[in-house]
Amino acid sequence: MDRVTKVIAYITRDGAGGKREMLVFEHRDYPDAGVQVPAGTVDPGEAPEDAVMREVEEETGLADCRMLGKLAVYDWFNLYSGEMNERHVFHLAAPDSTADSWTWIETGGGRVPEHEGYVFQFRWVALDQPPELAGNQGDYLQAIA
Repeated sequence: MDRVTKVIAYITRDGAGGKREMLVFEHRDYPDAGVQVPAGTVDPGEAPEDAVMREVEEETGLADCRMLGKLAVYDWFNLYSGEMNERHVFHLAAPDSTADSWTWIETGGGRVPEHEGYVFQFRWVALDQPPELAGNQGDYLQAIA
């Protein structure tokens, strides 16, 4: 069975009234993909800590997130791909200047032309009432709640 190393990023900020919020997104053109958080594949020879920062920048445009810590490493079987994923889950803090919502075209760090990229629509949700995240991405939210 193929095994792929993946990263997941829980990006948080202090929202209105001091309530903690988490960054989520939806695919504009693929609504059935569900609500997600930034995540992706670790490249060969890349440390998971480096991969999560790269994936966050590629998927959100945020280059200045601050690493708060690693929350978990666990195996998860991806029914869609048929692969075992070794998931590394991280907690990051968003820059203070981060917008309340925005749209971003994900091009895989320039590997895909912009007109072929995924269009992600970002927003903040209250961490004490998070939506159900696709692909079991929310398995470790209790670690930051």
